[in-house]
Amino acid sequence: MMLFRDNRLRDFSVPMGTTWLLNQLAEAKGKQELFTRRSPQLLNALREMALVQSVESSNRIEGVTVAADRLRPLVLGQVRPKDRSEQEITGYREALNLIHSEAEHLQITPDLLRQAIENLTGNFTVADLERLCPGVSRDHLRRLLKEMKAAGPVSCIGRGPGAKWQKRKEGHIPKRGS
Repeated sequence: MMLFRDNRLRDFSVPMGTTWLLNQLAEAKGKQELFTRRSPQLLNALREMALVQSVESSNRIEGVTVAADRLRPLVLGQVRPKDRSEQEITGYREALNLIHSEAEHLQITPDLLRQAIENLTGNFTVADLERLCPGVSRDHLRRLLKEMKAAGPVSCIGRGPGAKWQKRKEGHIPKRGS
């Protein structure tokens, strides 16, 4: 750390605009902590609303829709799915729950990706996997899908960016070496 030698930082100045932004950031963080302690019910309601809207939007992009009165209970895990579309909704919810509840401890591994794919019950695209695993490169996802296709648990329908993948009816996706 050469910057700390020879008093080089002594003459370093922070622009006033940056100082102002850092001050606002610290103030906002304090307000966030206060809001979190005082209004946990409101934050939970907002979190649920965001989850429902996220699941609905992501699935609608893929052409998966369910009745409006069933969406919220499905996303919140209050009812069992009745058909394939509802299974897709709950599978996507389970994948999101895994990511949100374990985000700090999750390491992106082939087994984690297999688990995410296991939660996707219908057809899915590489873009779906990218949304579920934002830190994983497209090339890595494609390699994993190619391995899984060779092993048998998934098959590809179509070619190119619009290609759909689906789990085979046999169901379970084996871990490496099993």
